[in-house]
Amino acid sequence: MWVGTAAGGLHRLARRMVDNWGKAEGLLEPSVTSIAEDAAGGYWVASHHGGIWRFQDRQFTKVNERSPAGEYFNVYSTVAADDASIWMAGEQFLLRFRAGQAAQPYLEPPIRGEAIRAMCTDGTRRCHGRPRQVCSSPGSRGG
Repeated sequence: MWVGTAAGGLHRLARRMVDNWGKAEGLLEPSVTSIAEDAAGGYWVASHHGGIWRFQDRQFTKVNERSPAGEYFNVYSTVAADDASIWMAGEQFLLRFRAGQAAQPYLEPPIRGEAIRAMCTDGTRRCHGRPRQVCSSPGSRGG
């Protein structure tokens, strides 16, 4: 299990052992707000006012620091979709990453202007089109 903390970075709990990753591995902002695993086995990590990071092979790579509006991202939820895309949502934005690159943000009502606090894939396990509401389903990989 992976755990993000308010000031201690990213932790992995496995068989009574705890591993910790933070500044020494490249996560410059240790306040982790959201995590999701991608199809390649990497982890997408959002940090509070510190941007979006990808964690693979025990190292962090910064993906993006500021939102399309030029503000710091404040991500609350990250979802790995079955089409290998990663969705991130937070204060007035919904972003989709494909092949490690951010697509244009989803800016249509009713999402635009909202603070998105949670999301998950729908019962079909696909994220695409026009997500309209927060959902929950067995086996969801949202958080």
